[in-house]
Amino acid sequence: MINDHGTDTPKWQDFRCNYAPKLSVEWARWIGKNHQPMNQTDFATWLEDNLADVAAVTGMPSGADILAMAIGFEANADKRLRSKINLQSGGVQFEFVEDETKETRTSMKVFERFTLGLPVFDGSTDAYPLEARLKYREKSGSLTFWYELIRPDRVFKTAVTSELERIKVDTGFTIIQGSLK
Repeated sequence: MINDHGTDTPKWQDFRCNYAPKLSVEWARWIGKNHQPMNQTDFATWLEDNLADVAAVTGMPSGADILAMAIGFEANADKRLRSKINLQSGGVQFEFVEDETKETRTSMKVFERFTLGLPVFDGSTDAYPLEARLKYREKSGSLTFWYELIRPDRVFKTAVTSELERIKVDTGFTIIQGSLK
């Protein structure tokens, strides 16, 4: 409220400031495709188009690793698929087969998780880390991929808190959160 009650006189409280920042293009893209199945080629194209959003995090695949995986998907899209899961390490190995000879087999390692570095709000210079699980299903030789963002709500809340703190520091105003009934 801008004209809130004073210490000795009541005011009308009829003016309010609301700040609703626009979401960044990157945040909207990744949230929009979350849990959305894509065929092999579409998924590879999606990864290539949004590769700049993959964060460099120790122990996670790099953007180059993700790109190599995406290109491998596209190059092998019309071959028959076999998958092998290592239960101990959790790793997944795909084998694309043209026919049953060893010369026509292509192996590819697939990542379980990757980390994004995304600004939440448009114009923000802060990129927040957000982990994603890579998921897939194979049915009748056709491969479907998607990703599942891990707790984007927490990342969003952190971004809101940071943005409110920035506004408080830049304006000198006390930030009051809540709503009027």
